[in-house]
Amino acid sequence: MSRQRVSTPAQFRLTRALNPELALLLLRILLVALLYTFLGAIFLITWRDLRRASRAGPIREQHPGRILVADPGPASGLAAGASFPLLPANTFGRAPTNTIWVEDETVSLVHARLSLQGEHWLLEDTNSRNGTRLNGTRVDTPTVVTPDDVFEIGRVSFRLKFE
Repeated sequence: MSRQRVSTPAQFRLTRALNPELALLLLRILLVALLYTFLGAIFLITWRDLRRASRAGPIREQHPGRILVADPGPASGLAAGASFPLLPANTFGRAPTNTIWVEDETVSLVHARLSLQGEHWLLEDTNSRNGTRLNGTRVDTPTVVTPDDVFEIGRVSFRLKFE
């Protein structure tokens, strides 16, 4: 005796629910939901980082200090006693794009760099022709600079001061 299969309404609904177009639509909706979740996570992480950075305060408040012109030399365009804000990265040279612009023919376009590395200020010569000196000694490798040290860029002398 052969039995015929009789479809029940629940079986009919199940086969109709597995329609390929419906499955594709559900996959698209799932993909969009995952994309928005990813974008939301990126936004949340960025927002938290910005809040944390704003609570820390500006770098100038964390490391207040100035770069003073100790001896301007004969033709540097700087005045004795002039001061510049101490930034996390400072460059010295004849190019107007430097943090401290020194108009002296003995100074290279980008002569030296003074930067904060961890808790120390490092002075490094950027392969200048006339060299950079710290307390009278030529700087060949990045060297730690402490307050009241005098460093020379060409014929101009600078001093690091903390407030």
